[in-house]
Amino acid sequence: MYEIIPAYYLPDRKIEQKHIGEEIERLLIKGWDCEKISKWAESLLITFMDHTEIYKILNRLSFMNAGPEFEYTVGELHEIAKLLMSDFNHAHPKRKELGI
Repeated sequence: MYEIIPAYYLPDRKIEQKHIGEEIERLLIKGWDCEKISKWAESLLITFMDHTEIYKILNRLSFMNAGPEFEYTVGELHEIAKLLMSDFNHAHPKRKELGI
């Protein structure tokens, strides 16, 4: 089973993209590679079906296991995490460039 921030399951907590970014960064610091992060993201898809933006991000990350053409580099994953943790606009050019 893959690690999940326990606070995600508290009913009174509003889940935001920044929480996903924080978790990605934490997993990268622990040394997780693209494959493990992809499986982690896939394991959360059902949980976040009602959170459209978070679901899209997790779905894109889960596709890294589909082949090397879908993989992000570790540097790109750090960039995605930082972007999600920041207060960015949905039209941010980096978001489109990174496919999130």
